[in-house]
Amino acid sequence: MIGIKDLPIQKKLMAVIMTVATLTLLLSSAGIVYFDLEFFKRDMVRNLTALARTAGENSRAALVFDDAPNAKRILSSLKADPQVISAAIYDSGKRKFADYVRDPDAPFVPPTIDGDKALFIGDHMEIVQPILLEGETVGTIYLRAHLQEFDNRIKTTLLTVGSIFVFTLLVTFFVGVKLQRIISQPILSLAGTAKRISLSPDYSLRAVKQSEDELGILVEQFNEMLYQIQERDAALHKAYEEMEHRVEERTKELQRSNQELTDFASIASHDLQEPLRKIITFGDRLKAGYESVLDETAIEYLGRMQNASSRMRNLIDDLLKLSRVTTKAQPFAPVDLNHTVEEVLEDLEVLLKNSGGTVKIENLPTVMADSSQMRQLFQNLIGNALKYRKEGDPPVVVLSGEIIDVRFCEIRVEDNGIGFDQKFAERIFKPFERLHGHSQFEGTGIGLAICQRIVLRHGGTISAQGDLGKGSAFIIILPTNRE
Repeated sequence: MIGIKDLPIQKKLMAVIMTVATLTLLLSSAGIVYFDLEFFKRDMVRNLTALARTAGENSRAALVFDDAPNAKRILSSLKADPQVISAAIYDSGKRKFADYVRDPDAPFVPPTIDGDKALFIGDHMEIVQPILLEGETVGTIYLRAHLQEFDNRIKTTLLTVGSIFVFTLLVTFFVGVKLQRIISQPILSLAGTAKRISLSPDYSLRAVKQSEDELGILVEQFNEMLYQIQERDAALHKAYEEMEHRVEERTKELQRSNQELTDFASIASHDLQEPLRKIITFGDRLKAGYESVLDETAIEYLGRMQNASSRMRNLIDDLLKLSRVTTKAQPFAPVDLNHTVEEVLEDLEVLLKNSGGTVKIENLPTVMADSSQMRQLFQNLIGNALKYRKEGDPPVVVLSGEIIDVRFCEIRVEDNGIGFDQKFAERIFKPFERLHGHSQFEGTGIGLAICQRIVLRHGGTISAQGDLGKGSAFIIILPTNRE
């Protein structure tokens, strides 16, 4: 059942108007009926009492001279009043002296004669009045009357008041229908404007002010709010256009950068690797065939040359991997990350064994992705977690997944390693950025840049949280599907 608070504003106002009008009319009608009947009852008592007193005064001589027939004749004159049913005169000893009964077949019921009284008893009324002569009571007159006239008065009063009640309610309803529009029309207009704006949305629309009261102030404030929203919407639209322009320019820059990287990778693979391979090969031959004839300085120089050549080869390999994120990409397909991480752990078996590390996998999701790049992503992240471990403390790596809504999932890769200062959280994803020297940890500084590029290619984000000396966490947000 719908409550009054859930009704439309027009029906709600009419309900309030009719409820107040009904209660007011009920109370007024009840008061009118009560006072009308009370006044009628008092008039009836007053009239019958006067009639009884008159008959009693006319009967004083009959009482004094013991003339019962004359007293009976005087009582018979009461038949002129149709309300009187019966009457009687009693002497000073309260003995019945004379009586009158309108219906001869109806027996006279002796009343209780006790003082001066006027009582309503059931369907009749009784009047008892003393008969006085020079201040002395010489007898008592009793009068009994029916209440038919009083009952008729009740019916007439109720019919009249009821007719007025219904008529007034009808007038109130039709007047209320007209008057409620003074309040409901501005509110409905305001609600209609709000609905049109929600469907458009067109913030140039304005509500029409129809009065100077609180509703008028509400309309003014609503229009002012629309103006502010319109201004902000225009600013946001402008900012969005500027952002689109910047994104477009940035995309072009990235495309140029990717093309340059691809070109460099091509050069590196053909023009750099071949001479570098010769340097490494001849360096190995020098060390193998002439180590005995070289002095310590020459051997040291040779070792530095070989280390630099090895780092250069690793750098070229990593640059090739970075460029292949887009150039050698594979179509997306459902990838069970639990299975992918298990394959990565097989590849890292030697590193795990040497470091004494442990990797825990907790409920990783299935995503639409390039399986080879997902493998590369987790190999870099887990490999870094095992590499950047604290001395004397076996590394522990925990991979966990959670569906954060229907479209996205969150993957966390957490470790108990050396961590990093949080101020470097953005820097570590840039190519060639290293927070540690080559003497501490091997690497070219491209691994996390490759991870970021892989995640971005999949429409996700990657961020890092570090606590120096306590470990780090990498948070990856990926779409669960590509629909």
